[in-house]
Amino acid sequence: MYAPKFFEIKDWPETERFIRETGLATLVSRGSEFPMATHIPLELEEGENSRAILSGHVARANHHWKLFETQPNVLAIFQSPVHHYISSSLYNHPNVPTWITRTS
Repeated sequence: MYAPKFFEIKDWPETERFIRETGLATLVSRGSEFPMATHIPLELEEGENSRAILSGHVARANHHWKLFETQPNVLAIFQSPVHHYISSSLYNHPNVPTWITRTS
């Protein structure tokens, strides 16, 4: 996923805190025809060799779980619970993001 250097967070404890506080993620997998996404609560756990592991539960009725066998690499997107829209007219150029999230 593209993240401009200005917004890149390299501080693992900060990332870990954010994941634990947010909890809800959008899990994205590569489906056979289209990407598949599911909103799912995830918990951050410590696995073998202190490796970080995200764990959660997908209902059997949700076919997303079947993709894990053939497509084990997924993207988990954690978003801030606080969202804001900013009109691009507030900036002096048109190529700016207009949707932001804030954690504090």
